[in-house]
Amino acid sequence: MNKRTKRFVKIGALILSLAMLCTILPSSNIIAANKPSVAPTTAQENVMKEAADFLEAMGMKDMADNVRKWLTDKKIEVDPDMRAFGEADRKGRIYIRENLVSPLPSDEVAKFKRLAELAAILLHEKTHAHQAPDGGVLSDNVQAGDWVATADVMRECLGPEATEVEAYYKQIKAYLEWAKKVKAEEIPESLSTEDKAAAQTKKDSKVEWLLQQVTRWALILKTHNFEKANKFEDVTPVADKLKEIEDNTELTEDQKIDQKIALLNDLISKLFDENGFYDRARDIYAEKKGETKTTAITPVAPGIVITLEMPTGLGLLTFDGLPEGIVLDEAEEFIIEIYDFLIPPEPDPGYSIISPVYLVEWNALSPVPFELSLTVENMGRDDLKIAAFAMTKTSVEAAWTFLDTTTIMEGGMSILSATSDTATMYAVVIPTPTFNDLPGDHWAYDSTERLVDKGVVDPEELLLPSMHVTRELFVMYLVKSLGLELTNASLPFTDIDPSSPYFEYISTAYHNNLTMGVDSDRFGMGEIISREQSITFLIRAIGMEDEALELSENEIQFYLSVFVDLLTGNSSWAYPYLTQAVLTEIVEGYPDSTMRGKNLLNHVEVITLIDRIMIHIAYNGK
Repeated sequence: MNKRTKRFVKIGALILSLAMLCTILPSSNIIAANKPSVAPTTAQENVMKEAADFLEAMGMKDMADNVRKWLTDKKIEVDPDMRAFGEADRKGRIYIRENLVSPLPSDEVAKFKRLAELAAILLHEKTHAHQAPDGGVLSDNVQAGDWVATADVMRECLGPEATEVEAYYKQIKAYLEWAKKVKAEEIPESLSTEDKAAAQTKKDSKVEWLLQQVTRWALILKTHNFEKANKFEDVTPVADKLKEIEDNTELTEDQKIDQKIALLNDLISKLFDENGFYDRARDIYAEKKGETKTTAITPVAPGIVITLEMPTGLGLLTFDGLPEGIVLDEAEEFIIEIYDFLIPPEPDPGYSIISPVYLVEWNALSPVPFELSLTVENMGRDDLKIAAFAMTKTSVEAAWTFLDTTTIMEGGMSILSATSDTATMYAVVIPTPTFNDLPGDHWAYDSTERLVDKGVVDPEELLLPSMHVTRELFVMYLVKSLGLELTNASLPFTDIDPSSPYFEYISTAYHNNLTMGVDSDRFGMGEIISREQSITFLIRAIGMEDEALELSENEIQFYLSVFVDLLTGNSSWAYPYLTQAVLTEIVEGYPDSTMRGKNLLNHVEVITLIDRIMIHIAYNGK
């Protein structure tokens, strides 16, 4: 199992690497290039050191020293292929997304925002690093099993993620404390009136941005449902509690900040109480594992062969000789447990689970190769696969990884065999294609299935992957994907009939500031949407139009100059939107270093873009 199979991947959405320009076309759909993480360069280390200085200036000297020690001990790496903002692995190492440690902006406020963002991610990952079971820094009251439950199954199995809740609460609280500290900073009396006004404007901008981050990250926490209010009926998402304070018109801004900090302090202090959040999360996880299990305990000795029958009797798990140098967790014997998992994670879009779901656990802290053989009733098909859950993480979700599977049909049964070295969940899956004209191995298949699952794309119709997409169809998909409440309010556009089936979607988009039409009185009905137009819609959808329009000419030139068709293949009005799209990895470019903003998009290209925006919103909020 490589480093990535152990890493706990969280929220995220960006790779910025000039050497890797991804595309939405099948021939170069290489978003997950699996480039290895690397030690930070001197310049990147200096950015992290500035983040440490920021933390110290904000009254978090212990955390600042933590960052400096991580750098000295070579425990921080930079990942050019990472979509999450940050990660922590089982050994307590920290991985940071490359763009966070790129050269700092020269503008004071922009620099402040970047350092605060980097500092917040480091603080978030510190929480995880101090829970890592193999890192030697396990926090008080955190158990090694908490990491396994969170990293591998809690998110997809209808249970609360205690480790994430703790990390989010601490990160949100930090933004509040920083806002309070910035508000308290005095502006020197020696400054001129004009300079005082400028200093106050900068100060206000910093505070406003910090408070926006509080709302943003609380909503992300709620969107992920890590607090699982549907499982804990008495748990109100912290986003709702913070909003209640914010909506109290009798409080001043300072009082609101103080009350929010007090709320977070109270929630954090109770996480480890008896029958508190952690205890209750553990109980739910234990219930999912069920009582049926197979257990084997054996001394660790190279060459020992262990064969266990699966709890249902429908398969075998074989360790064909334990590897040398196996590292165990606080035991002298190798302990294996296999559960018939009672509440399994959902299959990936386009697949069905056709066997029990088995949870394999052991106390080894290093990979242990084994062979898994599972038996199912003969399906008369050769496309069955054994899948492992959360063996790798993506920015979409903790997903099922399909293993190389050998199938033998005997009598009325199919016997499937595959090898692995990961302690996680396993099951037999079968593809269940939705569209007759979109094969299961198509590059856009998974995106299409996700949109079908979300009710955005109608599975009852032919997909027609190569057809061009009109502006109105794109808007309908976008409005559906955002879950906006539909409206039939009037429009200034003369080219859209109120009786049109697209009217309410265009009206909803217009009144949610997603479209302004191609002219003040014309939406552009029937016109094929271009790549740059679609990107503009998506930037508005994630609430980043202001950020896009605030980009400096130098920033736009820096990020777009790599595209050789910048002047010929793209409209100048779209430059800010294209730049913001690159920064948020909605799109990046084609392998030939072109952006092709004026190109017309086909159906599956549009579907892929809509899918990416849904992923972005799910992991980052709007």
